[in-house]
Amino acid sequence: MSQAENKPAADESSEILALRERLRKPFQGTLESLAESRGLTLREVVDCLPSDLQRSVPGHRFEDVIKHVSTWGDVMIIVVTADGVFECKAPICEGSLGSGYYNLGGASAFSGHIRSERCSMIYFIKRQFHKKETCSIQFFNEEGSCMFKIFVGRDADGELRSEQVKLFNELAGNQ
Repeated sequence: MSQAENKPAADESSEILALRERLRKPFQGTLESLAESRGLTLREVVDCLPSDLQRSVPGHRFEDVIKHVSTWGDVMIIVVTADGVFECKAPICEGSLGSGYYNLGGASAFSGHIRSERCSMIYFIKRQFHKKETCSIQFFNEEGSCMFKIFVGRDADGELRSEQVKLFNELAGNQ
């Protein structure tokens, strides 16, 4: 598994350098709001997260990642658009490729058809949000937009499910 680099390139803009510095400190807002306020794609912002907060794998691993997560039980699936944030707490059911889509199967509240060939990069992100630790897998398309996010589930006390955190770390290569 490759890790996204977090070293400044010689040709990085002062905006990107400033964003990298900003994200070295805890940030409680949404990464989407940072992207919007700076005129960047969400992927450009995620690339600026410190390397200890994010790892990435190429998008061609889409099916492998989804099949792995299908063994986790209930997770939180989030889709963010310019006009809303849509959440679904459910298991991800293993699906199959067909007609140009990854077709989610099973009897889950989360179903549909994903253009998996458009997934260019998958990020494993650990960060604080509203003073709580989060672990998410975020799928990005070729344009730098997030297709959807899968968050490690929480128990009745609002704590991350330890068995899912372990599986997340294994999948992300953080053993």
